[in-house]
Amino acid sequence: MENIHSIDSLRELNAKLLAEIAKIRRKNDKIPVLEKKFAEAEAENAKLKQIIEENTIREARVK
Repeated sequence: MENIHSIDSLRELNAKLLAEIAKIRRKNDKIPVLEKKFAEAEAENAKLKQIIEENTIREARVK
């Protein structure tokens, strides 16, 4: 009887662990997408910083 209870406990634990693994895998699938979006945002920020710098130089020339 004790073995059956242990087996049921292990099966329950296994099911919980499998669900947790599935959850982690779903999160891991999102990482490449987020990395790509981050790289795009960094590139856009670099462009905007350059535009700001160019505008600052132009404003200084006008004055």
